[in-house]
Parts: sequence; C-alpha cells; structure tokens
Amino acid sequence: MITNIIDYLDPFTIVSCSMLISKQFYRISHQEFQSLEISSHHDRVIHYQFIHKCSSFRTLTSLDLRNCSIEVEDFTKWVKSGNLKGLKCLVAPNDGQLVLEIGNIYNECMEELKKGSEVDYTLPNLKSIQVENVCRLDLISPVEYSEQMTKTPVGEIKSSRGELFGKKKALSTLVEGVCLPMAFPQLFTGSRRPPRQYLFFGPMNSGKTMILDALHESMPSNLIEPFSINYYDKERAIRILFSIARLFGKYVFSILTYHQNLFQEVETEGEFNRRALTELVIQLDTRPEENLIIIMSSNRPTTINTIIRRRLYPRIYIKLLTGDDLNMFVKYQLEGRFGSNSFTTSQIDQITKLCEGYSPFEIEQMVKSIRNENIKGTKLIDCFKEIIEKAPPLNTEQEIMEIESFAENFASEY
Repeated sequence: MITNIIDYLDPFTIVSCSMLISKQFYRISHQEFQSLEISSHHDRVIHYQFIHKCSSFRTLTSLDLRNCSIEVEDFTKWVKSGNLKGLKCLVAPNDGQLVLEIGNIYNECMEELKKGSEVDYTLPNLKSIQVENVCRLDLISPVEYSEQMTKTPVGEIKSSRGELFGKKKALSTLVEGVCLPMAFPQLFTGSRRPPRQYLFFGPMNSGKTMILDALHESMPSNLIEPFSINYYDKERAIRILFSIARLFGKYVFSILTYHQNLFQEVETEGEFNRRALTELVIQLDTRPEENLIIIMSSNRPTTINTIIRRRLYPRIYIKLLTGDDLNMFVKYQLEGRFGSNSFTTSQIDQITKLCEGYSPFEIEQMVKSIRNENIKGTKLIDCFKEIIEKAPPLNTEQEIMEIESFAENFASEY
C-alpha cells in the first residue's frame, strides 16, 4: 500500500504515511515533493537514517509533524544536516519541545551575527511555525533582521492596510515605548526602562489588531499569536506560550499578542480555571526579556480580572472614529472605491454623519457592498441609507458607555 502511494508522488502532493520503515528509504529518496505530512503511532519514526538518506527533503517548503513522534535530538540532526533549508512553514506538536529547540538554534545564529561572524543559518527561509493548539509564530530570519535594522526609520509606524486614522495617541505611545528603545537601547535603562505589558481596549473592530499588525510590519520583529486554548489545557498551554515568547525575544524584538477571549473562562470558578489564572499571573510577573513586548487586547475591558488588569500598564483606549478622523476615513474609502470625482465635499459630510457609531471595519464593508462602481452623488447617499437601515452598528450605545466609563477610571493618560 505504501509503495503504491510513493510511486505516484508529485511535487505538490501532501503525503500522509502511516508508517515509514527502512525498506522505503530508497524509494522515497528518489521523489521530490514540497509538502509532507507524517503521522504514525510508532515512536521515533523519523530517525537518523531516514533524515540522511532522504536528500529530497531539500525541496520541502511545508512540513507537518503534529501526529508524528520524533525525538528532539533527531530533529536537531535533521535541521543541521541542511536538508530543511527550503522549509517555509512548520507545524509542530503541542508539547512545544521542537519549537524551543528551533529557538535555541535561532538564538545561536543571532549571537554569532552580533559578534560579527559569518553564519550559515540552518533554516534561512522559515517564516511561520504553528504549535498545535498553542500559538503561531511569524518569524524574521536573523539575516533579514540585521538588514532591516539599518533600514527601518525610527519613530514611524505604517500599515499596508491603509491609513491609521484617529490612532495618533496609541501610535505615539508605541513609538516611545517600543521603537525608540529598540533603536537606542543604551538610553532606556534603569528608571527609563519602558513598559513591556500593554492593554489595548475599545469597541469591536475599532482598530486594535490593525495597530498591532502595523507595528509588526514597521519593525523587524517576530509576532506570536495564541490559538483558542482548550479548557483543560490552559495551564500547560500558557506555560508553553510564554516560554516560546521569552526564548524568541532573547535577541530579536518579539511581540506576544493575545485577546481577552482566549482566557475569559479563567475568571470563572473551577479548579482548571484557578490554576490557569495562577499560571498567567506568574508569567506576567516574571520579568520579560528586554526585546519582548506583551500586548493584551479586549473589547470587554469591564470583565477583565482585577488581578490581571493591575499587571497591564499602560492601558490604551482605542476609540471609534469621530469628527475629522471619521470624515478622512470615509473619504479615503470612497476615493479608493469610486474615484475622487464621484462626490462633493458636502456629500462626504452627509455620508460621514450617517456612519457615526460604526467601526472602520463596518464602514469598509459598507463601501464594498455597493456593487455599482459608477454610482455618484445623491444615489451613493441613498445606498448608504438603505444599508444602514438594514444593518445597525455592532457596538450598542450601552456597550460603548461601559467602555468609556472604564476608560475614565483606568485608562492611562497620554
């Protein structure tokens, strides 16, 4: 059965083998494929002979090891053999051991680069690592990191998703607390050491994630995002998540982001939740690496556990767009969709008034929902009125009032 599968492999096939044994080494080594998924109930199914005889693994760009039992020592040999230099995406088991080993190799290369030595990086093309049921890492290679450090302008955060209207306070806070300390670390020590644990809160779709993505795009950095964590695995998953974040933040600036919803059950009673809350508090109290920033985002800040909230500072309120910022955003969206000659300034003001209370994401979807790209003037206003009648804002007035009340009591002054 396995022989038949191997006979018909092609470069774009995802291969799932229930067992890989020595008799198949020769046949596999003559194949070249880009994606490989290995699953087995046998211990150490990928071992030394398999690693070194399968030179075709140099063509691999995606490797899935979630259901495969592999020793860390064997995996290290596999990486250092040079047969995984083309690998771009790795899916690892949820114990985190393989990812921690990659982190050690990653830091060794960074240390050599900082000394000025030439390094033959063993995983030069690895961009994404997924740890099953724990997190996803978007990596920047040490070589790219050292190149971008000389090119990135200090004090500037941009986004490929459009202008960040109405986010000046949040962006200036990140520039002062992240960008400048990274560019001039010798100046930000002792009492000038910037905060490393932030809370971004605001209504749904107000732009919290866009700011974090813009920070990641503008700075040579790693981005670590948790998945939805299983109820019974929260304590272990939190420990693995922060271990990975601290390891990859040792030499390279790294951003650990997580949403309050991932840990909302921590606030309720129950043995699993109490232990998970304790673990989260311990991890937040442990001093992070100088290059690691931890950012929690929430659209329900009033439900945040008091114990957690005290450890997150500064707390930055991301508001819905209003006034001139909303007007500029509406104009930006309309010009991108219908062109600058399809409406007058007064018509833009009317559409802006209709869009009050809506989030930037909702306004963007409204503009996209208008199929006729040649529509102009008053007809465009009528289209917006029809859409608004059918779809009220996602954020109710009561929810916004609760968030504003929280901001008055707990938000940081910037």
